[in-house]
Amino acid sequence: MLQLIESNTDEKNNNYFVVAVSGAGEADKKYVLMHIIKGKYAIYDYEFHDIIKCFKWQPNNGYACCLLKDIHFEKLPDLPFQKNKLVYMHILIQEYCLKIKSPVPSERYVLHHINERMRDNRKENMI
Repeated sequence: MLQLIESNTDEKNNNYFVVAVSGAGEADKKYVLMHIIKGKYAIYDYEFHDIIKCFKWQPNNGYACCLLKDIHFEKLPDLPFQKNKLVYMHILIQEYCLKIKSPVPSERYVLHHINERMRDNRKENMI
């Protein structure tokens, strides 16, 4: 069962829908569907929503990405990325939200979307 919990229609930022999914005796899971462009949405776990909604997401090669500006570092001063560089939503979730970093600082882990949907950034879809 799918239940709409919250939504926004703020044209300054990406519109989003917070939904709860329940079924088969499992506890409700909350996800966010965020509009990226022209009917294209990214999905991610609700627990990261306060961070993800700080950014203006755009499409890039099928992924959701954002150009990092001063305002992002004012809101989140411990971001482990460089200003004026692109960050992909799945990398932000991996490295900033989940704190998963490569043991070799000069290299990044390869992040794979299990279902091959590049904007499906739920924890259970990334390895």
